Amino acid sequence: MPDAPDSTPRRRSPAEEEDAASPPHVPQRRGAQSAGGPRLPDPWSRRGPLPLDGYFEREQFSPLLMALGVLVIGFVAFQVIGALATVALLIPQIAAGGEVSTGDPQAMMQSIGAEAILGNSMGQALGLGGLTVLVAGGHTRRRWGFLRLRRPPWQAVALGLIGLVALTPALSELIRLNQQLPLPESLRFLEDMRTETIRMILESDLGLVANVAGLAVVPALCEELLFRGYAQRQLERAAGAAGGIALAGLLFGIYHLDPLQALPLSMLGGYLAYLTWRTGSLWPAIIAHFANNAFAVVTTELGDAQAAEAAVGAEGAANWPWYAVVGGLILFATVLFLLHTRAPRWRPADEIVNGGS
Repeated sequence: MPDAPDSTPRRRSPAEEEDAASPPHVPQRRGAQSAGGPRLPDPWSRRGPLPLDGYFEREQFSPLLMALGVLVIGFVAFQVIGALATVALLIPQIAAGGEVSTGDPQAMMQSIGAEAILGNSMGQALGLGGLTVLVAGGHTRRRWGFLRLRRPPWQAVALGLIGLVALTPALSELIRLNQQLPLPESLRFLEDMRTETIRMILESDLGLVANVAGLAVVPALCEELLFRGYAQRQLERAAGAAGGIALAGLLFGIYHLDPLQALPLSMLGGYLAYLTWRTGSLWPAIIAHFANNAFAVVTTELGDAQAAEAAVGAEGAANWPWYAVVGGLILFATVLFLLHTRAPRWRPADEIVNGGS
């Protein structure tokens, strides 16, 4: 006799729980309002458009101004919380008579490396990630759906990573071009200091796991929540899909306050924005962002500083041959074509049946 089917229910994700709590999907035109109030069309939602029932929607806050405002507030909160957390973590070391200030910058960074990374992670978790989740709840009760935190198709994750690898040579060339722009020497000095500080922290005795967690996992989650989760959603509402993707990429490049890397960061941000919009999920961008940062951390830990700098866009970008750049761009274009043509097939079946494309 055939085995009885497994009746154990599958545990649902937070976004699926939100969808299940919403009323069944009723097909409607883009921009239409249902009897229950305005709703945000989302072809990747299993239960139809997102109800815009939060405070910011009732008060009709501008999506564009909300996106820009949250980016500014998040940046300030991240810096302040990170600095305060680092100082608080150093208090026990100072009280115990430990040496924090020294004439040797490398020794100083190695002595406070753990506190610096942990404080930075706390600043990102609260100032970026926590703020984003809180503000999203002011737009809709289905905040996880609003932030696109839903399970992605595995094909989307795989293509996202392949696209990142294919784009790497072109990013290196953009780094080289960015370095040739007529910028003040003071900016180049600050960039050298930033790069050297990161290298000294990575070369401290914290270990690979701690460095990957603090410099790859936390930034990938928190920055993607803020940029591709919240800001991009709002920018799409204000400027459409194409405008939202372009603005999200540009603001990502500006946000890091590093003119020497603005071009490659904007291109990378634009790719992650497109990946999020086309797959309907934030996770492919989070995973690609993590892979980019983790590669830099791991290669530095293994002593290959030049490869690490090339991965994050530092001045020591790799010297890729022209055919690697051209071949990478061809592969990247192929990835974009596959995403653009096949992603609609990965949408929830009930949305396809009801015409919610």
